[in-house]
Formats: sequence, structure tokens, C-alpha cells
Amino acid sequence: MEKIVYFNYKGENYKVVIEFKNVKNINLRYTKDYIHVSCPTYYKLDEINKLIESSAPRLIESRNDKTNRLFSKEGVYILGNLYPYEDGHFIKVDNHYLLFESEADFYKKIKPYAAKVFSYRLQELEKLMTPYKKHILKVRKAISTYGINYYTKKTIILNTYLIHFRVDIIDSVIIHELAHDYVHNHSSEFYRIVYKYCPNYGILQGELKYGY
Repeated sequence: MEKIVYFNYKGENYKVVIEFKNVKNINLRYTKDYIHVSCPTYYKLDEINKLIESSAPRLIESRNDKTNRLFSKEGVYILGNLYPYEDGHFIKVDNHYLLFESEADFYKKIKPYAAKVFSYRLQELEKLMTPYKKHILKVRKAISTYGINYYTKKTIILNTYLIHFRVDIIDSVIIHELAHDYVHNHSSEFYRIVYKYCPNYGILQGELKYGY
């Protein structure tokens, strides 16, 4: 069953399609033409409206800003914060100055810092989810995926691109990959594990997708 409502933000009405499904968790994302909410059949409209009011503005802003948000004229977003250019050319990251000529050059030079951040978050989440298993971490720039778990090789690959985003968004990707140690597909059991450790996974993935 579907229900269509409209959410007004800064004077503009945004179409919201609410889909009631046989699922365990609520998920909100911004598609090409509208905001889509999928939720369990027992959810009340008042509860859904509260979620829309609290989460939709960030999705809308991230959608509007995606093109220029990560690399702007003022600086570069790293871990969800704007690192301003100094003297028009440099950004200062982890007490080091970083000079880059292009986006590709940025990802190459930020890789050591990204690996440091990702490694720490992976170790912390391993303690929570897989205390019996440690993984080899590899960091590389990819186009079509944020992470991969080669569970037979105990190796996790994370996309350098993730360094732009807040730690909780990075964690959501790592949790997704660690869940594959238990379930090797994307079944309902897999997402039960993901949402156990990351209850707002759907919202965080929406923010990741649209460059928040």
C-alpha cells in the first residue's frame, strides 16, 4: 500500500511516497523525483511524519548541494567538515598541508589519512561485531562501490571517497561489510544484523548517496 504526502521545506513542496511493506525497519531516501519512505505496515502516519520532518531537510539539502559540496570554492569536505583552502592552494589535514591539482590527485594524497581513520573505525567496530576476527584493510578509490568484504581472505576494502563523510556514515559502511561475515548476501537476515548495529542505516545511506 502506498500513500502520497507533501513536505514543505523553505517554501517548496516535495513529494513524499510512503510505501507500507512487510519489512522490519523504516528507510528514507531521496530518489530522482521524490522522497521515498518504506516502512513496516504497523507504522502510524504520525510517526512517519515525525521522521520526515527530522530527516528530510538534510536529504533535500544534500541533494541540492551534491555537485559542489565535496569540492567547493572555499575548500574540501573531510569527515563532514569543511577544510578551507589556505593561500588559495592548500588545506591543512592532521597537522599536514595538502596540495593537490585535481580530484584524482586529492584522493591519491589523502589516502594515508583516510587509511588511518578507516583503520581505527574498523578496529572499534570489530570489537563490537566480530571480536573473534581481525581484517586486513585496503583503501582505494572506486566508482561503483563504497566497500567490499572478501570474507574468505579476511580482507575489507573501503573507498577513499568515504573520507568526505561524517564518522557515523563511514561506520554504516563498515557495519555493512562486517555483517557479510555472518550473511554473504543481502537477505532480510543480513539487514537485521546491519540495523542491529546501525538503527538509522537507511538514513545514513541516503546521506551518503546524495553527498551530504
